[in-house]
Amino acid sequence: MRFYTILLALLFFFYTGNGQAQQIDKKVEAAMDKGFAYSKAKNYQKALETFQKVGEATKGMRTDRERQIYVRSQRMIVLCYQIMGQGKQAMECCTELIKLPLKGQEKQDVRDLYVNTVTSYVQDKMVTEYENFSDLRAFLSELEEYSVPSMQRLIKGLQADTWSFEALEFYRKNEMLQAYSCLIEAYECYEKLKDVKGQMETLMMIRSMEKKYAKLIEERSVLDTEEGLAALMQKAELADGENRIAEALQSFRIVGKYTRKIKTESAQKLHRRAQIRAVRCYLRMKRYQEAWLNCRELLAMDFSGEERAEAEHLAVHSGQLFASMKLLPGATDYPGARKILATIMPYASDESSRDLQNLLGSSWYLEGGKCVLKMKTEQADSCFQKALQAYIAGGDLKEQSQTLLRLGEIRRQKGEAQKAQELLEKARKLALQVNDSELLADVRKEMLLLSRQQNDMDTYASERFALDSLKDIGLRQQYYLDYGDRMMEQGDYALAEYYYNRSLFMVSPGKGDASLFVLYYAKMRDLKMALGDYRSAEEYGREYLILSSDRRDAAFFEPWVTQGLIYARLKNLKSFTECFDVILGLILKKDPAPRMLAMVYKARGLGYSLFEDWKKAYEDFSEAGKILAQYGAGDDELLDNLSSQGMVLTRMKKYKEARKAYRRCAEAYRAKYGKESSQYQETLARLGTVELYLGNKDEGCRLYGQAAQWLQNMVKSQLRYVNSAERGSFWNVAMEKLWTMPFFALQAEATDNAFTEASYNALLFSKSLLLETEKSLQKAIQTEGSSEDLEKFKNMLELKEQTSALYRKYGADSDTLAVLNDRIQKLDHELTVRSKSYADYTRFLDWDYQQVRKLLKDNELLVDFVDYVPQKGKTEYAAFLIRKDREYPLLLRLFTQKELDDLMPENALDLLYGATASEKAVKLLWDKIRPHAVEGATIYYVPSGKLYQLAWESLSTGDGSLLGKHYRFVRLSSAREIARVHAVRESGHSAVLYGGLQYDMTGDEMLAESRKYSVGSQMVMRSTLRGDSAFVALPESSEEVRQIADILTSRKYQVQVHEGISGTEES
Repeated sequence: MRFYTILLALLFFFYTGNGQAQQIDKKVEAAMDKGFAYSKAKNYQKALETFQKVGEATKGMRTDRERQIYVRSQRMIVLCYQIMGQGKQAMECCTELIKLPLKGQEKQDVRDLYVNTVTSYVQDKMVTEYENFSDLRAFLSELEEYSVPSMQRLIKGLQADTWSFEALEFYRKNEMLQAYSCLIEAYECYEKLKDVKGQMETLMMIRSMEKKYAKLIEERSVLDTEEGLAALMQKAELADGENRIAEALQSFRIVGKYTRKIKTESAQKLHRRAQIRAVRCYLRMKRYQEAWLNCRELLAMDFSGEERAEAEHLAVHSGQLFASMKLLPGATDYPGARKILATIMPYASDESSRDLQNLLGSSWYLEGGKCVLKMKTEQADSCFQKALQAYIAGGDLKEQSQTLLRLGEIRRQKGEAQKAQELLEKARKLALQVNDSELLADVRKEMLLLSRQQNDMDTYASERFALDSLKDIGLRQQYYLDYGDRMMEQGDYALAEYYYNRSLFMVSPGKGDASLFVLYYAKMRDLKMALGDYRSAEEYGREYLILSSDRRDAAFFEPWVTQGLIYARLKNLKSFTECFDVILGLILKKDPAPRMLAMVYKARGLGYSLFEDWKKAYEDFSEAGKILAQYGAGDDELLDNLSSQGMVLTRMKKYKEARKAYRRCAEAYRAKYGKESSQYQETLARLGTVELYLGNKDEGCRLYGQAAQWLQNMVKSQLRYVNSAERGSFWNVAMEKLWTMPFFALQAEATDNAFTEASYNALLFSKSLLLETEKSLQKAIQTEGSSEDLEKFKNMLELKEQTSALYRKYGADSDTLAVLNDRIQKLDHELTVRSKSYADYTRFLDWDYQQVRKLLKDNELLVDFVDYVPQKGKTEYAAFLIRKDREYPLLLRLFTQKELDDLMPENALDLLYGATASEKAVKLLWDKIRPHAVEGATIYYVPSGKLYQLAWESLSTGDGSLLGKHYRFVRLSSAREIARVHAVRESGHSAVLYGGLQYDMTGDEMLAESRKYSVGSQMVMRSTLRGDSAFVALPESSEEVRQIADILTSRKYQVQVHEGISGTEES
């Protein structure tokens, strides 16, 4: 095992094992700690001696704790030996350790260590002129019973390598036949592993040796007469019969070579016989390309009879095998494979023809999968269609089902629901016919996605039930993990955790898929990261590292990369640096895949960005860029990395270089995905910011405004197709981007122009998304729905209220939460089907500045507040001022959060309305707005942030009068409510009075009262739990509101009075 692998293990044991001592023997525990300290300080000799003493003291293993300490000490001895280059001693120690009667995780840990120690020893010996390679292969064979599946490939690869290295030893000694035999063994091992690179490298060495061997045979043979060639043919056939395949093959090739140009019938017959026998040798050696090339030459010859039939049979066989090789990863040539299949198809029997058709289907299917990854949907669809036709001709029902599934998936993504349903139903029937439960589960999951997309809750419920009832534990685990992922996408973290936990509960001894058990910790790590709970994420990540420590493929590095980024979030620079140092140390020693290496550099660059070490971040992103450049200027990973470089350059205030990077990104994205792509538009927004920093304010506003308008159009066009469960996650990202547009306008000093108007439209759009959705749904049902629709809507809101109550107790009643979620989705579907206005309720998003401006009367002023967070700063407040006589809104920068907090301390808000405090408040909050307000006029205001807690009209001015005496303040939740205020005024004076309210009431009582009105309980209920009210009853207020009602009635007001339990929020 290489040095960095061992170092990683030492670090791992130090961080997970140190400090777990119990009070049984303080000296032994202290010695263990001392050993760990030596190993951390890289004093491995001292560490070794210390751990050996601990082992001697605890080898009696009288208690479980002593056994644990003994095993840990021996494991550390093994690791120290390895680092010190004493592989033999490490293996001897580990061989004794594996014999101990261990159980559970401890047993698995020792097995993993044994496998790593032996493979490390074998690797070292192979490259140090070791001669007894059969011993090394014997060591590797013994590992099979101890190794986990993911290590089997490594072990078999090492077995193949031992044959290659042994061949080199024989070659050095000029023992060519023995070297050749070893290479043949190595080639067969690589072929079983589907290691194309190993096969090709070994084949090159084989061919090199064959040329030398063929030269020796030519020198010893008579080749200028037919008799001499016939004699060589007899020798070749004899060698072939005695399994001296190297000699036979070269002799057949020489006979074929020298008879090719002799035109006599006997020579040509000898030539064909030699070629056929050479093909058979190639096939036995699994050298399918050479076998096919020889067969292709035979097919071009003019001969018939049994000899012709044999040649055609061999051509079909070798062509099929060679075409299969062209479908393997690392050697893919789909058109080449299909060309071979087209050549041999006319010569195939009925049975072989079906096999060839199925292979043809696989070539199209795999090419379709590649197109999917490149997001070439139309090409993928065409490939899958051709694959389906070939599979039908070949009669492979399972592959037909799999292909129909892929076609259904594409149709669903294209919005062709009916066609998708037809394809998936066919796939389901075929999966049932071949009795493939895993394939059936995949089809059902796709049907589940389709039913959710179409809000077809009946189908959704049946597919959910079918998946939930799967007998295969592993499939049920996978289903729960997949469903948890869907909840994560919607931002429903409580339900995501619920389904992840259900997948964990599927695991018990002998049941379930252990790999999915490992995956659970990765999912929970990601969930906690999404919640911002990085401490818990670090703990889950550590468990994931332990359980996935046996991996040696690309997936081995992912948990370490993510763990390093978690440490960056926790601002733990030491652990972050150690993680990435170890990962890069391992990768750079392994001849890594370029994309993997680039991914690690990008991740470390992101980590340094979190530490705001922009110089190191830029160096890592640059290194990643150099690696990814080999894939072309349009490579997605390269462009993403280039965008990251632009971000870092912006933070480094290298704006011209940042602009250059973003321009390259924008041009590449436009060429690849078009002007309407999210990648292109997001890059324009970043480019606009850089132009602003360079002083090009107009260009910056143009680019940023274009991107913001595209985003609004995209949300408006897509939101109507998103079900209610997914709306929050869909618009959250959009709102965050649009909400920052006023800040951009302030930076650009665009406070009274067309860009100011665009910024206000973005703000209005964002607030509408945030505040108006449920109200718009309610209004749609009230105005255009039936009484039954209204009842369903009420029921749905009641269920949402119950769900909200459960969410307030995060982690509690998860089963109930899942049931409620299903019922809500079912009602949502029914309303979508029944009410067109419910399905397309997005008309409230069409409001803009010009419409709001027209609502205002002369002298009326609208103040629409916005809070934002500047770059590297704390929250600040601004306001858009809108009047009927203004062409554009006026944008004013007002005050900071700190200034507002100083003015409005949380525990003393009432003091704000005292004379002194009010005067300060008016100066801070009102003085910048005052010049734009007309004395006595109506001031509409839409609060933001902490301003929701402020009663403007109650603030005291310098002369002692209230601000409400000078202006008529009207508070709104959104600007479009001005229309409602005007409608109320025109309909006459009215008042709704509340007094003597009973705050402590049951949920049933509230629901009963709420049903008298036209909205559901979610909009009205104070609480669903009796006795948790923060308020107490005020019985005297009943008399007060009655007296007020009498006064208002005498002045011709229409008055409604609510007392007791009738005073719901809904009323």
